[in-house]
Amino acid sequence: MQYLRTISATQMRIINQSAVLELLRRETTISRSDIGRKLHISLPTVMRIIDDLLKSNLIVELGEKEYTGGRRKTLLQFNQQDNVVIGIDLGGMTIYAALADIGGNIIADQKFSLGDLADSEAELFILLIQIINDFLEMAKQQGKKVLGVGIGAPGITRREDGVVIWAPSTRWRNFPLKKKIQDEFPNLTILVDNDANLAALGEQWFGAGANYRDIFFLALGGGTGGAVILEGMLYRGAHSAAGEVGSSLLSKDNLNFVKERYGALEMSASGNGILAQAHAALKDVLSEAELNAIDLDMIQKAFVAGETWAVSIVNQLVDAAAVAIVNATALIDPEVVVLYGQVVDAFNQDNFLVDAIEKKITGLPPFIPTIISSLLGKKAVIMGIITDVLYLTNNFFTVRELM
Repeated sequence: MQYLRTISATQMRIINQSAVLELLRRETTISRSDIGRKLHISLPTVMRIIDDLLKSNLIVELGEKEYTGGRRKTLLQFNQQDNVVIGIDLGGMTIYAALADIGGNIIADQKFSLGDLADSEAELFILLIQIINDFLEMAKQQGKKVLGVGIGAPGITRREDGVVIWAPSTRWRNFPLKKKIQDEFPNLTILVDNDANLAALGEQWFGAGANYRDIFFLALGGGTGGAVILEGMLYRGAHSAAGEVGSSLLSKDNLNFVKERYGALEMSASGNGILAQAHAALKDVLSEAELNAIDLDMIQKAFVAGETWAVSIVNQLVDAAAVAIVNATALIDPEVVVLYGQVVDAFNQDNFLVDAIEKKITGLPPFIPTIISSLLGKKAVIMGIITDVLYLTNNFFTVRELM
């Protein structure tokens, strides 16, 4: 039998430090006494925590003073400029990498086509090492402290040990990505997590989910994934697979579906699935070179032009996304659904995708959540890496009261 855990004095201090750090991140400037007042903790506790955060250089004291009732208060500020992370997003149809400060500002970025690299483990790994080395050198030249390196991996990934359990787009099975990277950079904090989980955290901290605590995040990229945030906390599930809606079934006919790389719903909603449908529809019309040149933007233009094959593909996309959202809404009752990924970027022009899904699901779940598209776009995973590296390096705790 498992029993409820108690909180030690050390853990309580970490909880308070987490709350102070989060407050400092959200406030432009703030004094020690105002921190105590807003968080309902004693001034001596605040002062001990601030001393630790100053030593770690995560915050700085400003020369400015705030005057209240004749007293001068030294103002504190989150030290975003001197602290950076290296982030790499492997989850889409392209690789996006960036050096970013912990305030969410991109300092430099790089973009690569996943293409043939997805089938070459050695070449992909060499590229990852090169990206990290490039950004480490850049951070060194600019005098910035690298808090850690984060990689958003496609598919089911265990955050604890950074093993990619199954990633269809790269064909990785039980791949120890974190260990391989850590062996190359033994003195760096390395984080490997599911790309959708990281993107959801990024939207929660910096983007479309900033004002919500219960979020369903639907990622429509090269594959189809998702993430669940409940009571402000990322929910991973028993096997780190919460939110993997690509494996959802569209109908009872899918009970006989044999999953090879992509799931049943994924075949209709993912970028790779949509491209496969386009190839199948046009294989007798276009040459091989023309088929290989098809991309999501071309399909979008054909849809707008009313071409039958493109209209059919987009209708299937809307239906698949609507099924995923209705089922998730019935299960977890989110306040908001955030749509994210290259498929959304291509087909949500003039809010078309959001509006079409809303029409489809009206009257189906008990409560209709707000549906919005990502505010961060390709930066979402990088923003999530900032969040997770700060969590990891500062033993971040969060608590909630059971009502």
